[in-house]
Amino acid sequence: MIKNLFLFAMLALLSYGANAQDYCLQFNDTTVRVKYLDDATLDVMDGASTYTLEAWIYPTSTTVKNKVVLKRWYQYALTLYTDSLYSVEANDPDNGRRFYFTHYGSSNTFYNSIDNAITINEWTHIAVVCDGTNTKLYANGVDVSRPTNPAPLSLAVPSATDANFYLGYGGSSTAFPGYIDKVRVIKEAINPATFNPTVTGPAYTSNENTAVLFNLNEGINLTTLNEPSGTNADLQCFGTGCTGAPTWIDLSTIVSVEKLSVSNFSIYPNPVTQSRLLIAPKNNEVIKNIQMTDVSGKLVKLVNMNASEPVDLNVSDLSSGVYMLTVLSNNSNETHRIIIK
Repeated sequence: MIKNLFLFAMLALLSYGANAQDYCLQFNDTTVRVKYLDDATLDVMDGASTYTLEAWIYPTSTTVKNKVVLKRWYQYALTLYTDSLYSVEANDPDNGRRFYFTHYGSSNTFYNSIDNAITINEWTHIAVVCDGTNTKLYANGVDVSRPTNPAPLSLAVPSATDANFYLGYGGSSTAFPGYIDKVRVIKEAINPATFNPTVTGPAYTSNENTAVLFNLNEGINLTTLNEPSGTNADLQCFGTGCTGAPTWIDLSTIVSVEKLSVSNFSIYPNPVTQSRLLIAPKNNEVIKNIQMTDVSGKLVKLVNMNASEPVDLNVSDLSSGVYMLTVLSNNSNETHRIIIK
């Protein structure tokens, strides 16, 4: 009898786990946001000299400037941006897609990513990490900081009336378009190698240094700060024509664009800084073909081979920018985004 009860309990647990849903929030670019009022937890970041801000984002547009992804008034912000200084790519009106970190203080200081660090209609993990020596910006674990970014600064200490936390909102005409998941603000310089490799990766857990943590798994009308604590943030709309709030979306419905499989190749360094890219096959793969295209889809490099050993690819003839690298082997076909500095 005890054995049967144990088996029943295990089956019930497995059934629950199999049917559990992972959610994200959908923002409409106009009138919806998450708002969390200032409290002692948010104050953890006051004056912090080492910190990490991160979020998974799926933007459907960056055509309007300053669409805020993650913001706390008068202290910090992560913002999407389309840089009009760059020429428009073929069939791509969102040229110049990047994000930046705003450090608020006596004067605002901006830390920018390189051009085209953000991809439309695709999940991207964005982060800013300050270790007290450098402030770096990362997209999908890759350093995309501009070399001209300023020196690191400790975070400001805003007054209580200026200290609310917002997600998907940055004031009039600067709201976020698309989906957001797994948001964390913490008084630690997180090692980029430990970031979740996919948006469906493990839920974050909080510690005494955590100011904001949203795993966004509730699928209800409130979201919980530092889950699973009991403090709720309001999902709300604002301004005229306010009719809704962010929508809970089953994450499984929008992960098809993300390559969730384990790569059969090690590709490094990325970004490329010395004009050479090493592509090493794993799992007994044999590389048959390597192609590189620029952001417009133009083929810029094609190499045929039969290599079971690492391939040293010379990219000195390519200009700085973002490229798509496709590796064809005996068993697989993979495409990776490569940045050449």
